[in-house]
Amino acid sequence: MVRIENLYRALQGHPVLQGVSLGIERGQVLALIGPSGGGKSVLLKHVVGLMRPDAGHVYVGGQDVHCLSRRKLNALHGRFGFLFQNGALFDSMTVFENVAFPLQHRYKLADSEVEKRVRVELDQVGLDGHGHKYPDELSGGMAKRVALARALVTSPEVMLFDEPTTGLDPIIVESIHKLIRSSHERMRFTGIIVTHEIPSIFPLVDKVAVLYEGRIRFVGTARETMTTDDEVVRAFVDSAMRLAREGVPEPGAATDHAAE
Repeated sequence: MVRIENLYRALQGHPVLQGVSLGIERGQVLALIGPSGGGKSVLLKHVVGLMRPDAGHVYVGGQDVHCLSRRKLNALHGRFGFLFQNGALFDSMTVFENVAFPLQHRYKLADSEVEKRVRVELDQVGLDGHGHKYPDELSGGMAKRVALARALVTSPEVMLFDEPTTGLDPIIVESIHKLIRSSHERMRFTGIIVTHEIPSIFPLVDKVAVLYEGRIRFVGTARETMTTDDEVVRAFVDSAMRLAREGVPEPGAATDHAAE
């Protein structure tokens, strides 16, 4: 469903992606992990067409994302859902209006159909009855759930999650992970999750890819990731798990998006 071939991108003269190749099959969910500032968010933006590579290709459903016309790229965007690290909710809109926004701007739907779909998604994330509230009236966990509902309301084929649990306490992290799992079971989207939540993310995903020094260093199942002989991958995973046990976030985790 998503295929990345030999992708290169430099930012301000600094090489970030240095020949990334990666494939995600239809219906699979992949965790993209690696050191902070290593280009994970940059890679997501290339997948959805928000950034263009210096070289290489990204294919979604057989289409080369960066060779599409503006019209075709806009149509492709309708097949994506994107959960941004900070949620990216519109402060001037209510919860209901935030979730309704992609439906109203991508599709010609009757108001009754928009309302039906929004209410279904709000109910799925446990926020039925909160549609009248504004983002500044929500807790961090509630805001993430609103952002998730907005990303899912169009029934996307591909879901991209950019640090979906950054800044949340462990209990809320677990609840967001459960929502991602249940959403995938319901919709069977193809998913990429950029995350530092190791090992708690592992039960949610089919594969794990490690982005290291601008390239995909390793791809495997969660078990293979935790038992690999690759010393770099093992050192990274072991360090992340140790910090998780101690309740310490990985250095740079909360600012990874800004760095990338």
